[in-house]
Amino acid sequence: MSSRAVEHLKYLSTIIGPRGSTTLQEREAATYAQEQFKEAGLEPIWDSFMAPISGWKPFVFVSLSGILAIAFSFFPGWIFPPIAFLLSGTALIQMIAELYFFPNLFQQMVPKKLSQNVWTKVPPTKESKQILLLAAHLDSHRTPWAFAGPLNFILFQRISTVAMIGIILLPFYFLAISIIFFVDIETSLIDTILGYQWVILVFIPFLFAMFLIAYQADKTPFTHGANDNASGAGILLSLAQQLSQSPLDNIEIWALCSGCEEVGVHGMQAFIRKYNRQLQGVKGISIDNVGGKGAGVCFTSKEGMIFQFSPDQMLFAEASSLAKSEPTLNAYTKPFTVLHTEGTCMMVNKIPTLSFVGITEDGRLPHWHQKSDTFDNIDPQVVENTEKFILTLIRKLDQKLKSTTDTSQ
Repeated sequence: MSSRAVEHLKYLSTIIGPRGSTTLQEREAATYAQEQFKEAGLEPIWDSFMAPISGWKPFVFVSLSGILAIAFSFFPGWIFPPIAFLLSGTALIQMIAELYFFPNLFQQMVPKKLSQNVWTKVPPTKESKQILLLAAHLDSHRTPWAFAGPLNFILFQRISTVAMIGIILLPFYFLAISIIFFVDIETSLIDTILGYQWVILVFIPFLFAMFLIAYQADKTPFTHGANDNASGAGILLSLAQQLSQSPLDNIEIWALCSGCEEVGVHGMQAFIRKYNRQLQGVKGISIDNVGGKGAGVCFTSKEGMIFQFSPDQMLFAEASSLAKSEPTLNAYTKPFTVLHTEGTCMMVNKIPTLSFVGITEDGRLPHWHQKSDTFDNIDPQVVENTEKFILTLIRKLDQKLKSTTDTSQ
């Protein structure tokens, strides 16, 4: 069976169109994936789960908590520094928890709706020596101001960086003030510190800007999501169909089309929670944003915003070797530290993973979270090259396992 990746991509992004997390269109995309698995002779598994309708709202609450903490710290009296510490400490804990896929209070404050994962198993011809989880999300993002253009994104990065620095530093400052108050309320050190307290006001405009950016994001329409991520889902469906017709010898493929990636990777989180015991020893490949014009076949060298994670060494080494041996595919590696992928979530959960993200040589993701993320702005050759690269990598890994098995016998 030949590749059908572009066909799937076109259907998801044009026939179905925008597929916001937890929407009926996201469910329609999951139904389409289910039908494609059945058509390939595979048995689809449908897992429903509840997920937040927004990935931005937790950061609305983080920003507000930081602003309120600073405001309370300027009230006279010993009680207000501890209140400021509690507010800012809560903001810090919730921010890190949200960025690294842990349940948190602010996430619980966001309304939830039903979403779904659709996945299948592609068995090997012989005894399975390895399970390889392929993951690509079906949902598409909104079109926030922060991503509307290169200058917007640069400003967003600067604003969010300073806001995060503030959220990280403020709890320690307010804790120090609180301790000094309780140790010796008469000490002149309090007057000295409070004399410079105006310095923390520098964080107010950045926190307020972060609040406005996060609030505005949920007021915008969803993208058609051709690159992000009909491209990844299209490749995954095509790979599952090809591997069902020409199975591997020793690797069992788990092909996962997930929901709600765009609001905090909740589909992958739900999958890991449900199948945690079965995921021991599994390796992963994440496919996201892999069809943009100007990109090549790009796999990440590290991921994560505050704390960074590295890809699986074996998968990364094999991909690097393949990139050298197949120069016509234009494969290379880049870091991805501005947001996260499903691969980041797998790495956090100790699943050895390699992520494919179509970053251009100059570090851009084409049409990322923009209205222009349409089928017309897809490069079919990049999609074809990425699919070919991943399929070749998978077969290479299978051959390596086969050689190891033959040698041991």
